[in-house]
Amino acid sequence: MIGFTVHSRILDFIQEISHVICAKKQRAWPHVDIECLGGLRGIVHRTGRVAEKNKELVLISHSFVANRKSGADGGEQRKNFTEFLTVGEDIHEFVAELKEPGKYTVSVTTFSSSGSCEIRESRSAKTLSFYISPTGEWIEELTEKPRNVMVTVLSATTASLSWTSSPETSGSNHTIVSIVSLTCQKQKESQRLEKHYCTEVNTSSNVIENLVPGAQYQVVIYLRKGPLVGPPSDPVTFAIVPTGIKDLTLYPLGPTAVVLSWNRPYLGVFRKYIVEMFYFNPSTMTSEWMTYYEIAATVSLTSSVRIGNLLPAWYYNFRVTMVTWGDPELSCCDSSTISFITAPVAPEITSVEYFSNLLYVSWTYGDDNTDLSHSRMLHWMVIAEGKKKIKKSVTRNVMTAVLNVPPGDIYNLSVTACTETGSNTSALQLVKIDPAPPRSLFAVNKTQTSVTLLWVEEGVADFFEVFCQQAGLSQDPKIQFETLLMIQVVD
Repeated sequence: MIGFTVHSRILDFIQEISHVICAKKQRAWPHVDIECLGGLRGIVHRTGRVAEKNKELVLISHSFVANRKSGADGGEQRKNFTEFLTVGEDIHEFVAELKEPGKYTVSVTTFSSSGSCEIRESRSAKTLSFYISPTGEWIEELTEKPRNVMVTVLSATTASLSWTSSPETSGSNHTIVSIVSLTCQKQKESQRLEKHYCTEVNTSSNVIENLVPGAQYQVVIYLRKGPLVGPPSDPVTFAIVPTGIKDLTLYPLGPTAVVLSWNRPYLGVFRKYIVEMFYFNPSTMTSEWMTYYEIAATVSLTSSVRIGNLLPAWYYNFRVTMVTWGDPELSCCDSSTISFITAPVAPEITSVEYFSNLLYVSWTYGDDNTDLSHSRMLHWMVIAEGKKKIKKSVTRNVMTAVLNVPPGDIYNLSVTACTETGSNTSALQLVKIDPAPPRSLFAVNKTQTSVTLLWVEEGVADFFEVFCQQAGLSQDPKIQFETLLMIQVVD
């Protein structure tokens, strides 16, 4: 027998009582109250109108832990028993002696045999539960669930819990927090990036650790007094925002294609990557983000994608985001972007003409659908490279140029399309220009036997040929006199 003392306003005429259980709750017929008296003696009060020939069945279930008498470990074993007691209809009070500490549940059911029908049974009254410790401490059943459960995400791997309790449960000194990942089961096992909360985990702390960025979790809270556990709170779902990608890099593959490559953090859960690009669409005359590609999540830390069919000499912005499994989906991050101007295509020289020391050049670019008005083309650079290099910049709206090039040279002619960040050059075209005759020939230092000739060089020459013939001589070849001089030009 275990004795203990609890003061009660209900039984204030008893100076020393062991226990009081006050279950003041509305329940099915009949209405039942329970009190605990000294020596673990329980009184069941039944009130309310009872039909004729009725009987009450008092059901007392007891679960307790007893010391094991044998065995090397000297441990404990759990015992359970259920006692059915019947009382008459005129009994308003039932006394039972509770001899063992442990958990008790009490319920009262009414049976009626009035009339010619079979015995009818009432629906059970709400079960009353309480616990008596080995030291005599009485713990009342918890019937109120935690309310207003809130989750505050502290970091990418940690969250805290808060809730409110009713006055009835304010004395509970333990909490069971049950947490499970809703994301884990949605992934294939080979692609599973989290493992800690794939099965339900119980903890007593209001701080949840070891969370994974991008995962979604469900939390249920139970209040506990001793071995008694109250009803669960409403489940609360929360998600951790994914960390996003890092090291986004772009590799150009020419005027119309690029390769995007990026890394992801080791710790993270996500469903897919979304690759987007932003550019001015000449067909719709609008600028907007559009999804180019979706890539399913993998365990690989590095991913890449090839993007083709781009417009040459065009401005693009690329973005890669991580999208979670949650409902609603979470994504991160809009800041994972990289901008790029594609290279122009190579122009094509269509005509070259030389007249009066001027070289006329024409070219084409792209096809008939090529739009230069919204492109990032800055200008053209026309280059004629011989012994001298002649360059001329031409505005992008014009596809002809006139170069003043010296005659007598051979030129490699090219046209280059230039943007802010790149360029592309046409195929070289070889241009040969005939030399021009000397200008302003003068004879100086004349003597009986010599003369000095001076002239002005025009263009580029490797050497000059001077031909001298005596004037007034007969055309007879026998007496014809000629002089031929080769004069080398030295730079």
